[in-house]
Amino acid sequence: MAEAEVVRPVSESLKLILERYHRALDAVVSGDSAPMKELLSMRDDLTLANPLGPPVRGRSQVEETMDHAISHFRDGEPTRFERISEVIGIDLAYIVELERTRVKIAGSDELSPVALRVTTIFRLEDGAWKIIHRHADPITAPRSIQSIVQEPGLPAVETFVFVKTALITHRILGSAGAGIVRRPGTAVRVQVTSETLLRVKSGGRR
Repeated sequence: MAEAEVVRPVSESLKLILERYHRALDAVVSGDSAPMKELLSMRDDLTLANPLGPPVRGRSQVEETMDHAISHFRDGEPTRFERISEVIGIDLAYIVELERTRVKIAGSDELSPVALRVTTIFRLEDGAWKIIHRHADPITAPRSIQSIVQEPGLPAVETFVFVKTALITHRILGSAGAGIVRRPGTAVRVQVTSETLLRVKSGGRR
């Protein structure tokens, strides 16, 4: 006979940390990392995997990586959340959400839409729920299998490219930037190789 599924209610303390977490994300898109740092675990197994680089471990590396990413943001709108899933245990819990907002990036005065697929893991530590892992990436819609292929010898990086001319051409950014048109002074996030980054820096003269 199969065992009945046990659904644990969300404790008041976990509800509180989730509310604070969402408020902290609103602060993040305004360039303020302090509220988020208050929610992070102090233990050595704290990890962060954000869209701008490889995963990092440990409080100091997580804070450094977080500060670097948040330094690009300002004047963001309140984040909208779509809860996909949640699992709650005695001392561990996780949520999967889609986060959507608009934020000014880098030196741009234009609000740019940002959408992230996020998994966050919480652990009960000394009576308080703390974040022990956050993974965020921009995959919120179906992609082709070719999108995971990495060209040999040219590691792919996702970066913000500041637009100085009205058109970023296919010649500079390759297929990732084909057809992207932005006004001067805006930023575009694209996935490019180290070779195409060199072409961007040299204005396409390679």
